[in-house]
Amino acid sequence: MIRKVKVKDIRPNPFQPRKTQDADAIKSLAEEIGRVGLWGALRGRENNGYVELCFGHRRFEAIKLLDWKEVEVDIQRLSDEEMAIQALIENLQREGLNDADKGDGIAKYIELRRESQKFTEANILDEVSSLLGLSKSRISELLKVSRLDEELKEPIRQQKIAGGAAVLAERIGGAKAVKTVVEKGMGKNAIGAIGGEIAALPEQSEEDKQVKEKVRKAFTRGDIDTAEDVVKKARQFKAHATRKESMPPDLIDVMREWTERAKRWAEQLEQVVPYMDYIDREPTVAKRWRDAVKVLIEKLEKFA
Repeated sequence: MIRKVKVKDIRPNPFQPRKTQDADAIKSLAEEIGRVGLWGALRGRENNGYVELCFGHRRFEAIKLLDWKEVEVDIQRLSDEEMAIQALIENLQREGLNDADKGDGIAKYIELRRESQKFTEANILDEVSSLLGLSKSRISELLKVSRLDEELKEPIRQQKIAGGAAVLAERIGGAKAVKTVVEKGMGKNAIGAIGGEIAALPEQSEEDKQVKEKVRKAFTRGDIDTAEDVVKKARQFKAHATRKESMPPDLIDVMREWTERAKRWAEQLEQVVPYMDYIDREPTVAKRWRDAVKVLIEKLEKFA
C-alpha cells in the first residue's frame, strides 16, 4: 500500500549494510530529483510508530537535502529477514558497496535466519548464494571480512584495500600486517603468494619455527614484497642462526675489549682534529694518514 509519510517519521533500515554514503553523489541525486521528481515510491514497513525503510536510503538522504516534508512510501509487511536481504540485494546491485559492508550485511542476514528457523550452515550459504548471485567461496570470504575488527574494516570501507587482501594479511601478521599492506598498496594475489610461501616453510625443528616466525615478522614490518623475498629472508635468518651457533665462546669478552678501545680512539681523534692544518703541511704524512683512516672506516662500517 502506497501512502504519504512524514519525512520526520521515517527511519533507516536497521539491517542496512551500507555504513557510508558519498556526500557528492547524494547532492547530485538531490539536484536530479529536484529537476525531474522522484521515480517510484520508497519501500518500508511500519514498526513502533515509525516507518523503517527497506531500501531507498540514497533517495531518502537526497529528499532530506531538498527539505521535503512528505514522501510516498510503499508500506509492506516485511520480516526482519526480508528487510535484511532486500536491503543487501539492492546495495549489491549498485556499484561502490565495499567488502566490509557486504560481509556485515550477509552476516546479519545469516544471524536472522538462524534465529528464525533451523538451517544448517551449508543450507544458509546455498540460500544466500542463490539470492545474491554470488559463489559460496565468495560469500565465505566476505563472512571472514565481517569477522575482522572494526579498526581493520575501516580501510576496506575507504576502498584502500579489498576485503580478501585484508583477510589474508591479517592471517599472516594480524592488524599490523594489514596496516603494512595498506601503506604499500599490496594486492590480494601478492599477499596470497607470500602467505603460501610462509606456510610452506619447514617447522621440523625449533630453529625452523624461529626462522618462520622471523619471516612472518619481516612481512609485518614491510620488509617482504614478493614470494621470492620470503625464501631469501628465510635463508638469511637460517644462515644467521648457523653463524650464531658457531660463535666462539670468548667473542663477547673480545667485543667488550674492542668497545673500550673504540671509545678511546674516538677521544684521541677528537684531540687531533684541531691540528689537521699542521698535518696537511706534510703532504706525504697526511696522505698516509688519510689512506689508513679510509681502510679503518671501511672495516668499521661492517659493524655499524
